[in-house]
Amino acid sequence: MTVGGRLDELALAAVAAATGAWPYQPKGRQKTYVAQGGKRFHLRTRTEEDDGEWFLGINERCWRAGEYFVLACGGPDAMFVVPVDEFPGKDGFPRNGTDRKIHVVCGRGQWYLRDPHPRFVLDQYRDAFYLLV
Repeated sequence: MTVGGRLDELALAAVAAATGAWPYQPKGRQKTYVAQGGKRFHLRTRTEEDDGEWFLGINERCWRAGEYFVLACGGPDAMFVVPVDEFPGKDGFPRNGTDRKIHVVCGRGQWYLRDPHPRFVLDQYRDAFYLLV
């Protein structure tokens, strides 16, 4: 996960363009934000891995109904806005301490989460910043 980098700025600018204002952080050190209108989202960013796959960590406390995950994958700069309510349950992902390891893959033109099985397709959530309005 990157902190405060180019992908963070791109994702936050996209949220601002969709909602009409820059989101704010209720707690300055965490990558949890609130968009104008009150929707809370958890931003996770990662530069491209050598094999074109991305690994992101999402803390278990972030799996809250009514909130969103914004996943930003560097390289092709693909961004996904997924409601937590539609995201697969945290128990389907490998654990790393209090984080769940999210593995984003782009294969044969389709974006998806490798775990859990069956795969969770992300394509419909690409650039879906309107969900945060």
